[in-house]
Amino acid sequence: MVRAIVNTAQNPETSATKDASATLTRSKPQIESIKIEWLVDEFSDASYIGEYTDNYDPTSFVAVGEHAGELAGHVPDDELPEKCREYRYFKPVAGDEKPTTDKRTRYYKYGLQDFKQMDGLNRGDWCFLGCIAKAVIKTDAGRIETLTSGGLWGIESEMDEAYKTQVENEQIEELREHLESFGLTLDNDKIERE
Repeated sequence: MVRAIVNTAQNPETSATKDASATLTRSKPQIESIKIEWLVDEFSDASYIGEYTDNYDPTSFVAVGEHAGELAGHVPDDELPEKCREYRYFKPVAGDEKPTTDKRTRYYKYGLQDFKQMDGLNRGDWCFLGCIAKAVIKTDAGRIETLTSGGLWGIESEMDEAYKTQVENEQIEELREHLESFGLTLDNDKIERE
């Protein structure tokens, strides 16, 4: 409650100041909108798939040229790519299998999958995303504020719908807790999903 002192000096007949006991009330901030946003994450680390290199290793995959996707150890030396602007080889994580040039192993199978996945990332077939829940709040002074969840980043765009929904729900819960710390209640019916 705010008490106001009103000066009645404007009336020439009285110069006394009166306590008007006027009560100014503040209205509670209002949630204008709640959105789930998926944004491109340009800074994710794809090293869990593998890494490009210029160093020859027979267990690496050739990254460029006509032998791209083949194990370097299976390509004749005179057909290996020459140094250029691009990395020549790709060293996969391959499910942490022991590196080998034997094509009958899980290393080769998983390594080839890693190579294709990284190649798809470079071609733009998929990307990394981040998800945030965002609430736009209008304060009693008419000011607009935005509160967000912390966000989750580094998510492969190839995710399935069940995982997408799980991530969105986690971000909504995080935002709900944040809003409650300001005395606001999140209404699930107001949530806009992309």
